[in-house]
Amino acid sequence: MRVSVLVTTYGRRPFLERCIRGLMEQSRTPDEIVIVTREGDTETEAFVTSVLEDRPGTVEVRHARVSEPGVLPANRAGLPLVTGEILCFIDDDAVPHRDWIERIERRFQEFPDLGAVGGRDVQQTRRGTPDDPVTQVGRVHWYGRITGNHHLKLPGLHDVELLKGCNMAFRRSLIRGFDEGIIGNGFFYEADLCFAVRHAGYRVKYDGDLLVDHYIEAPRMLPGNADPRDPRGFFFMHHNSVYVMLKNLPPARRVVFICYTFLWDAIMTLPRLLVGQPAGRPMAVAAIFRGKFSGLAAYSARASGRVGG
Repeated sequence: MRVSVLVTTYGRRPFLERCIRGLMEQSRTPDEIVIVTREGDTETEAFVTSVLEDRPGTVEVRHARVSEPGVLPANRAGLPLVTGEILCFIDDDAVPHRDWIERIERRFQEFPDLGAVGGRDVQQTRRGTPDDPVTQVGRVHWYGRITGNHHLKLPGLHDVELLKGCNMAFRRSLIRGFDEGIIGNGFFYEADLCFAVRHAGYRVKYDGDLLVDHYIEAPRMLPGNADPRDPRGFFFMHHNSVYVMLKNLPPARRVVFICYTFLWDAIMTLPRLLVGQPAGRPMAVAAIFRGKFSGLAAYSARASGRVGG
């Protein structure tokens, strides 16, 4: 199978270098790496130019540029350059373990009805690596709550409902594009892709032994992402969660989700404030509910045919 990897990056050249080195040193190298940079990032551009000129082996390297910030504009620019049957996503601040491509390819060969597979991001921090065992990963509960846990320990292969963007791979034919109703820093775009895979009749699996080391303390540049207290981050997250869930859940579950998402955050406002969580601060609370209403309006516009997704 022809395997492509899409890496989007901005302002993190040292991390990108480690990521690309990890891809080049795979036991089964990718057939193609597509790197998307943002205009004005001269340091990263210089590194990508050196990769294009000096790439080792048979790995094809392609390059696209965007002017707009965010992972989704970068993904949209990179997607047309992808030629592989399998499209792998990895963050520029992550380094794949040596068998990453080999394991991804094997999973798609083993399961003809597999639409997407992902794995664990082993988070590397100054305080150590979260390593708690869990019993659930990548679940969407019946009322719309998401249990992620992709950074924690669940060995083996499991059917799941969603994956994490720093460590996932899809059949390229199942990715039609990236919905423009998902805004800002792209929260929940992975969930939207996974819903589409499952709606098409394919399975989504989590392989607990498909590993990347994720250096989550790398500098973050996007509005709403650099500072966990920035109200824009709460706005984007809740806009996207409401939009993606209403777009993909069946009608009865949509009603339940609306009740859950609006009431739960209202109930939790005071406890969050009392324990000092950023989400409990007045500006954050206002941003959360503005985001929810914005996501509801975006879904309503889509459902009425006023916009496409």
